[in-house]
Amino acid sequence: MAVIAVVVLATAVRLGPLQRGLGFDELFTAIHFVQTDTIWAAGDHLGDVQQSRAYSLLARCSLA
Repeated sequence: MAVIAVVVLATAVRLGPLQRGLGFDELFTAIHFVQTDTIWAAGDHLGDVQQSRAYSLLARCSLA
């Protein structure tokens, strides 16, 4: 019974944030690193320390 209560509470807490839109950082990532012309452009951001190359490539592949 306790497990069911925890699952219901966790679901209720997480539903609110799922309804919000993308923030600036998500939009910036989508525009500059995911929706690129080539897969090379998605992984070729050497100077950006905040963005993971693996994430960019996986996001690009999943979008394709």
